Amino acid sequence: MSENINLAGLLGIKLTKIGKTEARQNFLPLVSELVRQPGAIEITDHDQPVAVLVSHSHWAAIMSKLAQSNNQSPPVDLRGSVKIIGDLEAASKEAGQELLQSVKRRAKNL
Repeated sequence: MSENINLAGLLGIKLTKIGKTEARQNFLPLVSELVRQPGAIEITDHDQPVAVLVSHSHWAAIMSKLAQSNNQSPPVDLRGSVKIIGDLEAASKEAGQELLQSVKRRAKNL
């Protein structure tokens, strides 16, 4: 691995730069290193950055920081949080009929 760069402006993540050939040859040890010591690995192709391998803890921190900067909450998984207990098609039809009747009543009053 080549020189370590401290990205204090980006949550203080320690960044290591390596070439894509080295990354391909050492992928599993790189992942193990990120598990042991969270950080990020910048992967380059001919000295140009092409990808970043980042520890999960740092990825979560970055996503949280990004959500805060956009004045949004982090994404919430809502799968399984809604339980349908009725006939949606019938309820939709009923709501449509009520709307139509309301429009007709308003039109009469004009």
